[in-house]
Amino acid sequence: MKNLLKFSFVLCLSVFLFSCSSDDDNSSKANQLTFDGKTYTLKTAGVDYFGEQEGIHNHDISIITSSTDAAGQNPTDDIFSMIYFETFSDSKDLKKGKYTFSDTEQAGTFSEFSSIVINYNNTNEEAESESMITSGELNIIDANTFEVSFEGIAGGKEFSGYYKGKTFYFDENDEPVAFSPNKLRK
Repeated sequence: MKNLLKFSFVLCLSVFLFSCSSDDDNSSKANQLTFDGKTYTLKTAGVDYFGEQEGIHNHDISIITSSTDAAGQNPTDDIFSMIYFETFSDSKDLKKGKYTFSDTEQAGTFSEFSSIVINYNNTNEEAESESMITSGELNIIDANTFEVSFEGIAGGKEFSGYYKGKTFYFDENDEPVAFSPNKLRK
Protein backbone atom coordinates (compact mmCIF):
# COMPACT_ATOMS: atom_id res chain seq x y z
CA MET A 1 0.00 0.00 0.00
CA LYS A 2 2.87 2.34 0.88
CA ASN A 3 4.44 1.71 -2.55
CA LEU A 4 1.13 2.38 -4.26
CA LEU A 5 0.87 5.78 -2.50
CA LYS A 6 4.43 6.65 -3.50
CA PHE A 7 3.73 5.62 -7.09
CA SER A 8 0.50 7.65 -7.15
CA PHE A 9 2.31 10.69 -5.73
CA VAL A 10 5.12 10.43 -8.30
CA LEU A 11 2.61 9.91 -11.11
CA CYS A 12 0.54 12.95 -10.05
CA LEU A 13 3.66 15.07 -9.65
CA SER A 14 4.90 14.01 -13.12
CA VAL A 15 1.57 14.80 -14.74
CA PHE A 16 1.49 18.17 -12.99
CA LEU A 17 5.05 19.08 -13.99
CA PHE A 18 4.66 18.07 -17.61
CA SER A 19 1.25 19.68 -18.02
CA CYS A 20 2.67 22.93 -16.62
CA SER A 21 5.68 22.95 -18.88
CA SER A 22 6.26 25.82 -21.24
CA ASP A 23 3.03 26.85 -22.95
CA ASP A 24 4.71 29.93 -24.32
CA ASP A 25 3.23 31.14 -27.56
CA ASN A 26 5.74 34.01 -27.77
CA SER A 27 2.98 36.49 -26.94
CA SER A 28 5.16 37.98 -24.23
CA LYS A 29 7.99 39.13 -26.50
CA ALA A 30 9.64 42.33 -25.37
CA ASN A 31 9.66 45.47 -27.51
CA GLN A 32 13.39 45.77 -27.90
CA LEU A 33 16.34 46.22 -30.20
CA THR A 34 19.53 44.32 -29.44
CA PHE A 35 22.59 45.77 -31.17
CA ASP A 36 26.25 45.03 -30.54
CA GLY A 37 25.35 43.12 -27.36
CA LYS A 38 23.29 45.95 -25.82
CA THR A 39 19.52 46.00 -25.49
CA TYR A 40 17.31 49.05 -26.05
CA THR A 41 13.60 49.20 -25.13
CA LEU A 42 11.43 50.32 -28.07
CA LYS A 43 8.43 52.54 -27.28
CA THR A 44 6.96 54.05 -30.46
CA ALA A 45 6.92 53.46 -34.21
CA GLY A 46 6.18 55.60 -37.21
CA VAL A 47 5.37 54.55 -40.77
CA ASP A 48 5.77 57.20 -43.49
CA TYR A 49 4.30 56.51 -46.92
CA PHE A 50 6.32 58.31 -49.62
CA GLY A 51 4.39 57.28 -52.70
CA GLU A 52 4.75 55.07 -55.74
CA GLN A 53 7.06 54.98 -58.74
CA GLU A 54 6.70 52.41 -61.50
CA GLY A 55 4.47 50.19 -59.34
CA ILE A 56 6.78 50.16 -56.31
CA HIS A 57 5.55 51.81 -53.09
CA ASN A 58 7.91 53.26 -50.46
CA HIS A 59 7.19 53.02 -46.72
CA ASP A 60 9.78 54.26 -44.23
CA ILE A 61 9.58 52.58 -40.83
CA SER A 62 11.18 54.13 -37.74
CA ILE A 63 11.00 52.44 -34.33
CA ILE A 64 12.38 54.49 -31.44
CA THR A 65 13.21 54.22 -27.74
CA SER A 66 11.20 57.34 -26.85
CA SER A 67 7.55 58.20 -26.59
CA THR A 68 6.39 61.02 -28.88
CA ASP A 69 4.10 63.99 -28.72
CA ALA A 70 0.40 63.38 -29.42
CA ALA A 71 0.86 63.89 -33.17
CA GLY A 72 3.72 61.39 -33.33
CA GLN A 73 6.03 64.05 -34.76
CA ASN A 74 8.54 64.69 -31.98
CA PRO A 75 10.23 62.35 -29.49
CA THR A 76 9.66 63.36 -25.86
CA ASP A 77 13.14 62.22 -24.74
CA ASP A 78 16.16 64.41 -25.48
CA ILE A 79 18.29 61.34 -26.22
CA PHE A 80 16.92 58.26 -27.97
CA SER A 81 17.95 55.37 -30.20
CA MET A 82 16.18 53.99 -33.25
CA ILE A 83 16.11 51.46 -36.05
CA TYR A 84 15.03 52.66 -39.48
CA PHE A 85 13.97 50.67 -42.57
CA GLU A 86 13.26 52.11 -46.02
CA THR A 87 10.93 49.42 -47.41
CA PHE A 88 9.48 48.76 -50.86
CA SER A 89 6.29 46.86 -51.73
CA ASP A 90 3.73 46.49 -54.50
CA SER A 91 0.96 48.05 -52.38
CA LYS A 92 0.14 51.47 -50.92
CA ASP A 93 -0.92 49.70 -47.75
CA LEU A 94 1.90 48.31 -45.65
CA LYS A 95 1.92 44.58 -46.34
CA LYS A 96 2.51 41.60 -44.10
CA GLY A 97 5.55 39.57 -45.09
CA LYS A 98 9.31 39.30 -45.14
CA TYR A 99 11.45 42.12 -46.49
CA THR A 100 15.12 41.46 -47.19
CA PHE A 101 18.06 43.81 -47.58
CA SER A 102 18.76 44.82 -51.18
CA ASP A 103 20.58 47.53 -53.10
CA THR A 104 17.68 47.63 -55.57
CA GLU A 105 14.20 49.05 -55.01
CA GLN A 106 12.15 45.91 -55.59
CA ALA A 107 8.95 44.82 -53.82
CA GLY A 108 9.72 42.84 -50.67
CA THR A 109 13.01 44.60 -49.92
CA PHE A 110 14.49 47.33 -47.74
CA SER A 111 17.29 49.62 -48.88
CA GLU A 112 20.90 50.32 -48.02
CA PHE A 113 19.68 53.60 -46.47
CA SER A 114 18.25 51.59 -43.55
CA SER A 115 20.18 52.16 -40.33
CA ILE A 116 20.50 51.96 -36.57
CA VAL A 117 21.13 55.18 -34.64
CA ILE A 118 22.33 54.96 -31.03
CA ASN A 119 21.88 57.77 -28.50
CA TYR A 120 20.79 60.53 -30.84
CA ASN A 121 20.81 63.87 -29.01
CA ASN A 122 17.77 65.84 -30.16
CA THR A 123 19.27 69.12 -28.86
CA ASN A 124 22.62 69.13 -30.66
CA GLU A 125 21.49 66.72 -33.42
CA GLU A 126 24.44 64.38 -32.93
CA ALA A 127 24.48 60.63 -32.31
CA GLU A 128 26.87 58.36 -30.46
CA SER A 129 26.82 56.12 -33.53
CA GLU A 130 24.99 55.52 -36.79
CA SER A 131 25.39 52.15 -38.47
CA MET A 132 24.08 51.36 -41.94
CA ILE A 133 22.30 48.02 -42.28
CA THR A 134 24.20 45.82 -44.75
CA SER A 135 22.18 42.59 -44.55
CA GLY A 136 19.15 41.20 -42.83
CA GLU A 137 15.44 40.62 -42.76
CA LEU A 138 12.43 42.60 -41.57
CA ASN A 139 9.34 40.48 -40.93
CA ILE A 140 6.06 42.37 -40.81
CA ILE A 141 4.05 39.86 -38.81
CA ASP A 142 0.87 41.93 -38.75
CA ALA A 143 0.53 45.21 -40.66
CA ASN A 144 -2.76 46.18 -38.97
CA THR A 145 -1.54 45.99 -35.36
CA PHE A 146 2.02 46.76 -36.48
CA GLU A 147 3.92 43.77 -35.20
CA VAL A 148 7.43 43.29 -36.59
CA SER A 149 10.61 41.34 -35.95
CA PHE A 150 14.01 41.97 -37.49
CA GLU A 151 17.60 40.74 -37.57
CA GLY A 152 20.76 41.34 -39.51
CA ILE A 153 24.11 43.13 -39.64
CA ALA A 154 24.67 46.89 -39.29
CA GLY A 155 28.13 48.41 -39.27
CA GLY A 156 29.61 44.92 -39.01
CA LYS A 157 27.64 44.18 -35.81
CA GLU A 158 24.65 41.90 -35.27
CA PHE A 159 21.20 43.27 -34.47
CA SER A 160 17.82 41.72 -33.74
CA GLY A 161 14.56 42.79 -32.25
CA TYR A 162 10.81 42.82 -32.02
CA TYR A 163 8.12 45.49 -31.75
CA LYS A 164 4.35 45.48 -31.40
CA GLY A 165 2.56 48.57 -30.25
CA LYS A 166 1.82 52.23 -30.67
CA THR A 167 2.39 53.32 -34.25
CA PHE A 168 1.82 56.59 -36.08
CA TYR A 169 1.07 56.55 -39.82
CA PHE A 170 1.84 59.43 -42.15
CA ASP A 171 1.20 59.91 -45.85
CA GLU A 172 3.85 62.33 -47.08
CA ASN A 173 1.85 62.86 -50.29
CA ASP A 174 -1.34 64.01 -48.54
CA GLU A 175 -2.44 65.59 -45.30
CA PRO A 176 -0.95 64.09 -42.11
CA VAL A 177 -2.47 60.76 -41.19
CA ALA A 178 -3.92 60.36 -37.69
CA PHE A 179 -2.59 57.94 -35.09
CA SER A 180 -4.09 54.54 -35.51
CA PRO A 181 -3.37 51.58 -33.29
CA ASN A 182 -4.91 49.27 -35.86
CA LYS A 183 -4.51 50.37 -39.47
CA LEU A 184 -3.69 53.12 -41.92
CA ARG A 185 -6.33 55.87 -41.88
CA LYS A 186 -6.49 59.19 -43.67
